[in-house]
Amino acid sequence: MRLLYLLSILYITFFLTVLAGLTSAASAYTVDHEVVADRLSRLGHCGANFEFLPDGRIICGGLRDGKVYIITIKEGGFDYKEIGKVDIYLGEEGEHPLERGLVGLAIDPEFSNNRYIYLHWSIKGEDGKQYTRVARFMLDERTMLTDMKVLLEKPGNRVHIGGPLVFGKDNTMYITTGDAIGHTPGTTDIPFPEHTSQRMDSLAGKILRINRDGSIPDDNPFPNSTIYTLGHRNVFGIAVHPLTGILFVTENGPDTDDEVNILYPGRNYGWPLLLGYDQQYISKKSKPEVRDVNRQYTIANEDLDRFERPLLSSGHMAVAPTNMLFYTGDRYGEEFKYNLFFTTVNDSAIYRVILRPPDYTDVQDVIVYKGLTGALIDVEEYDGWIYIGSMGPSQIYRIVSFNPIHTAQRSSITLDVPQTVRKYDTLELTATVKDEQGRPITFGYVNFLINDNVIATVRTIAGIAKVSYTFVEEGEQRVSARFFLDGYEPSMDERIVRVEVARATTDLEEPAPEPEPVQDVEFRGPVYETLLDDVIARIRLSDNLDTSKPVVISVEFFDRRERQLDKDYKIIVMQGGKVIYEGGRMEQHVIRVEEEGSATIRLNLDGKSAEFNTVVVPEFPFHIIILALSFILLTITKNWGWIKH
Repeated sequence: MRLLYLLSILYITFFLTVLAGLTSAASAYTVDHEVVADRLSRLGHCGANFEFLPDGRIICGGLRDGKVYIITIKEGGFDYKEIGKVDIYLGEEGEHPLERGLVGLAIDPEFSNNRYIYLHWSIKGEDGKQYTRVARFMLDERTMLTDMKVLLEKPGNRVHIGGPLVFGKDNTMYITTGDAIGHTPGTTDIPFPEHTSQRMDSLAGKILRINRDGSIPDDNPFPNSTIYTLGHRNVFGIAVHPLTGILFVTENGPDTDDEVNILYPGRNYGWPLLLGYDQQYISKKSKPEVRDVNRQYTIANEDLDRFERPLLSSGHMAVAPTNMLFYTGDRYGEEFKYNLFFTTVNDSAIYRVILRPPDYTDVQDVIVYKGLTGALIDVEEYDGWIYIGSMGPSQIYRIVSFNPIHTAQRSSITLDVPQTVRKYDTLELTATVKDEQGRPITFGYVNFLINDNVIATVRTIAGIAKVSYTFVEEGEQRVSARFFLDGYEPSMDERIVRVEVARATTDLEEPAPEPEPVQDVEFRGPVYETLLDDVIARIRLSDNLDTSKPVVISVEFFDRRERQLDKDYKIIVMQGGKVIYEGGRMEQHVIRVEEEGSATIRLNLDGKSAEFNTVVVPEFPFHIIILALSFILLTITKNWGWIKH
């Protein structure tokens, strides 16, 4: 696990040396910079955790000493003042602190009026267990922190405890966490539903949302809970889009699939089951943690469709993303405005993600800038300048300019998809990327698009990028793949795919008329329930599917408080890959099956889908029973006659 050694200087120095040869060819973009504060190890490495006060001074938290400092930048150096301290827990004597310490700091959006500062740090509870605490302080007229008010405490550990805090556009605060497990002995055998990231009775592995006084907002997705999203591994960055108010986070994978995720309330992001876009990438050199996850995937047999996919994944490599921001200034050019920036540990890089307006939820381009040294931990903006905090060396940089690339190689991309597919078929879309010499390009980005809508941004491995997609619309669909990477000209390939409806009848046969709904039905059969977005879908059957009689299916929708909802949907019943029934919004659906075996019920709602498998009961052979009874009666009659004689 990379971040287990995040704060070990020797490890970082060694790792960056190894990675230098791997990343230099891939990135031709650089930055010019100046150091505005150095030797911050004497201030507890506070460059890993800082923000700007409205007057331009820096307030920073000492990761290793628990102290809070005010830094004033001046010509040729800086001045600093200690303004407060919290008691952080870094482990027992002789134990490495790893990711523990003062890990988060935020300034209230109405600081000019209320003077509130918020801190997040690791503690040891009275029960001997590790936790992290979020508390509010006031910066008084003497520029000292006073009036501590504890807002929340959550599970802690040596690693995977999150850290950064951010306020949304509605002035509620979002708290990052990790699964609080890491390499704790015995934790790799935890069954998926019992993992801390999935348990609703644990605050680990979640993004939390509270009011500035610590109370729970009334519109949180789960009633009386601070949980905003779940299924996270270890979140080290969070930012709010300045136009849309949507939240984005960086999330660290094990040895693959570091992610940028868009947060939607109540959604599940899949850890420890899902990595990247489809499932785990398991290499022969994967760490035991990753192999155990793959084993659990097989055992859990979970429906991966219910998990959110990332906006961006590092694919089969690890960069260790940290904090992030949306740039709102204009010092670097208008084209930089509203771009997403995040920093990394493993390749000491600044990632610039260009999102497509007006929704800003699709990746248009990714540019990687090099030129800084150390593990880059925090990124902030003030007066149109971007500042970056690092460790090893422990300092704060100001980015003076982002330097464009002057030459680029040509690239080519080939998209492999069939010309014709059946509706509701799930296919693997494959793109092959090569340079101008015909060599495969590794660790590039490929946007897969359906009718100009990005469905995934996938990184290449050995020149190949893949993603699975289910075709749910009939007619001609335009499938595209677009490649982009530093040092290469973008390339694109496009195919037209015809999506046809799979029917149980031949083209010459007229489909059977849809039966009329049956009223006043008693539902005694199976009940299937699933969660699609924030909607509970419940499917009830009047009986088991039976070849001898029609079965009525009812579809109902509820919110999380069991209030019934009125929804447009589509239900499909399939046998042997053929659609035997397809219906839309109505109170009841009448289904008749003619073949034994199994059937699949698919429900589509607002672009999401769920499938349920059921067994078809064969028609009861009454004629055989009648013949058997007749034979028995005849035998008895003959025997009775023989006895009488």
